[in-house]
Amino acid sequence: MNHWEPDEATGNILSDEDRNIIKQFIIGLMLSLPKLLQAQLHHALALIAKTDFPAKWATLLPELIGYMNADNTLQIQGVLETCNYMFHRYRSEGKTQRLWEEIKYVCDTFHGPFRALFQRTLGKIQSGQTNIVDVFTTLELIFEVWYSLNTHELGAEYFEENLSEYMGAFKSLLSYQNENLDPRDPDEPGPQDKVKAVICQCVSLWARSYEEKFKEYTPQFVDTVWQLTNSVSEAPRYDSTVTNAVKFLTSVVTKSWNRQLFSNMEALNTICNKVVIPQIKLRDGDIELFETNGLEYVRRDMEGSDVDTRRRITIEFVRGLRVLFNQEVTAILKNYVSSLLQEYATNPTKNWKSKDAAMYIVYALSVEKKNGGERHHSCQ
Repeated sequence: MNHWEPDEATGNILSDEDRNIIKQFIIGLMLSLPKLLQAQLHHALALIAKTDFPAKWATLLPELIGYMNADNTLQIQGVLETCNYMFHRYRSEGKTQRLWEEIKYVCDTFHGPFRALFQRTLGKIQSGQTNIVDVFTTLELIFEVWYSLNTHELGAEYFEENLSEYMGAFKSLLSYQNENLDPRDPDEPGPQDKVKAVICQCVSLWARSYEEKFKEYTPQFVDTVWQLTNSVSEAPRYDSTVTNAVKFLTSVVTKSWNRQLFSNMEALNTICNKVVIPQIKLRDGDIELFETNGLEYVRRDMEGSDVDTRRRITIEFVRGLRVLFNQEVTAILKNYVSSLLQEYATNPTKNWKSKDAAMYIVYALSVEKKNGGERHHSCQ
């Protein structure tokens, strides 16, 4: 696929005839292969689409939709994987005329069948007549594609008309529990965990980018995400769920019109006790990673890392809380610092984690977000 785009020195290495043959058969071939091999063709197809879609490959989306409308779970998941690869670049590309023309074409053509698939898949949960793991695997892919299509305002407009339908499903699924979806490996996220993690990403996107339109949903999602955060353990399988949930809370706590949701001391005390302190403490898995791969541990814990960790996201949450509730949150967390240091002093060898947690709280309190920037100050 390195030779698909014309090279200035060598020109077109692939003839137009070869290109047309590849585009004619690549989707059918991809969907007939095992998943591990499919992934390679997903990537290849996305590279071709970046150059040729939609102007030079008008049949691509209709063909994908045709497979998506069939009653074949593996094919549907293969199509969604392909769409995820194709549309994922929307998340990082800036607004251009070409990009917006592509998004408009995609949403005009794809949104109706996509919504119908979303509805059919949700209906399978109610019927109980299918493999629930397959249903949640499909839902995860649907929501990944949903996120990509909503990252630009033009795409989000197509979903706004039915926003209550999507948000209702998100809220319901965040509270859904089914032991048949628990992973075999307790350290790895299961299908249910992955769906909840990507839903938190989706609602964070709307809370952050389309806040006026999301306002009416904010209180119910704050409550639901709060309950979700409190219901999971410190097991690594929940790391993605927790980090995305805390990101959502961070995105709403800084907005002045959401102030009443967090404005009483009881709520702030509960948030600090139930979210900040548990997530900022070292876990056994953190210690194990540090002992086996110290450089990787440090890399993950640094600001700017592309890997989110619970304590780093929690530090950002504390800074977000302090935008509107600086004095209150600082006073509450200073008390925790004192308590943790007292606990450490009683038995330094056994309680060294308490001192570590206290140090991280001080670090979170030492930087204050102000007017879009950061201001360092002393935490006395």
